[in-house]
Amino acid sequence: MKDLTPQERHAKLVAFAKTIGVDLPKQTKELSGYKPENFSLITVNAAVALLVDALRLTGGSVGGGKDEFNLYYLLQAYMLDTQKRDRLNQLVKEMQ
Repeated sequence: MKDLTPQERHAKLVAFAKTIGVDLPKQTKELSGYKPENFSLITVNAAVALLVDALRLTGGSVGGGKDEFNLYYLLQAYMLDTQKRDRLNQLVKEMQ
């Protein structure tokens, strides 16, 4: 896999995702910078599904109340809203 370009790796990931029932939309161009308009809710949720499987979690949204674990909310906020992303980055830096 080291010799593949990022686009080739992406294409293989999309193909693999389909084999396990995750509809990850294929990007036709390489994204060199972060822009919320490059991502959709469908793409972010599909990526969460892959992350859940990669980490062997029981789901991307588990529990409730103060112990809630929700990768969907987290990654949607981070990838789709620049203000929320900036605030999350700030919070993480403050906690280091």
